[in-house]
Amino acid sequence: MKLSVWTLLRRYLLSIDYRVIVRYRIAMWMRSKKALGKAGRVAANSLLRQLSTSPGVEINCRQPIGEGLEIRHAHDIVIGAGAIVGKNLTVYNGVTLGARRLKDLDDDGSGDQDRYPTVEDDVTIFSGAKVLGPVTIGKGSTIGANAVVLDSFPPKSVIAGVPARLIRSVDPCR
Repeated sequence: MKLSVWTLLRRYLLSIDYRVIVRYRIAMWMRSKKALGKAGRVAANSLLRQLSTSPGVEINCRQPIGEGLEIRHAHDIVIGAGAIVGKNLTVYNGVTLGARRLKDLDDDGSGDQDRYPTVEDDVTIFSGAKVLGPVTIGKGSTIGANAVVLDSFPPKSVIAGVPARLIRSVDPCR
């Protein structure tokens, strides 16, 4: 489905959620272009910093977030630097994808994958959920509101609670 320029412009001007995603994608594009050099990286970082002040979204990913990112109610969302995020992630307000332990003082940032979560494709994370530490959330899973996820879960899981536990798993064979 092709959208007109006016439709996209109206969506950008009227929807904070859409504006956050567009700014993030522009910043990541600027970071990826070597021709822009240091000025491009500075501009990209400035754009990402603006996200954390106006709508309260902090996306500090070193790896690009997969296509189809959908942010609902763009407030108090934090996606940490080492988080790995797949395609078609839907995130509601108050969600954190972060580390569970402090970074070692002599660490050069290369070991972030052992501190941050991996969220596979087609995952929905509802309001207030926290996914902390080196865990993997399987493809097609749903994380309930205010869950605190400290363990890995298989694909097609419904996860809820503090600490989070498996509520049910959708069996693809049925």
